[in-house]
Amino acid sequence: MLTASNWPGFADLTLAGLLFLCAAAFLAGAVDAVVGGGELVQLPAMLVLLPGGEVVHSLATSEVAAIAVTSAAARTYATRTPVDWRAALPMALVALLGSLDGAALADAPPSSVLNVVVLVALVVVDVHTWRRPDLGSVDAPRFVRRGQLVQMLLGGAVTGFWDGVAGPGTGSFLVF
Repeated sequence: MLTASNWPGFADLTLAGLLFLCAAAFLAGAVDAVVGGGELVQLPAMLVLLPGGEVVHSLATSEVAAIAVTSAAARTYATRTPVDWRAALPMALVALLGSLDGAALADAPPSSVLNVVVLVALVVVDVHTWRRPDLGSVDAPRFVRRGQLVQMLLGGAVTGFWDGVAGPGTGSFLVF
C-alpha cells in the first residue's frame, strides 16, 4: 500500500496529515454551509502541512473549493434576494480582472513571505469578524448611485486582486 508521501504532488505529507486535511476540509464545508468563511479553516490547515510543497499550491487548491462554494452561495443569494444586476455585473467583471492580476502575481513573492501575509490576514479578518458579528446584517448604502458604483468597482478590483493573490477573507471584505 502506498503511503501518502509517495503520492505525486503531496510533498512529504503522511497519511495522518492527509486525514487531518480531510477533516479540515469537512469542517470547512460545514462552516461554509452555515455562516460562510470555510476557507478560513481550510487554508491554515493546508499552510501548516503544505501539500504540494509551496504556499501558492495550497492557495490554488483552496481556491478550487472556494469557487464551488461561492458559486452555490451566489446562486442561492440571487434567488432569495433582489440583486441590482446593473451594479453587480460590472463589479463582478472588475473583480474577475483583479483576481486574474492577483493570481498572476501570487507566485512572485517567496513562499515564506506569502505564508506570513496570508496568516496575518486570516487573524485580522477572524478578529474583526468576531468583534462585529452583526456586520453586514443591515443594508445601509452611504453613497448615491454614481458614488456607489465607483465604490463598488474599486472594492471589486481590490477584493478580486486579494482573492487572486491569497483568497482568505474575501467574502468578509465584500461585507466590510
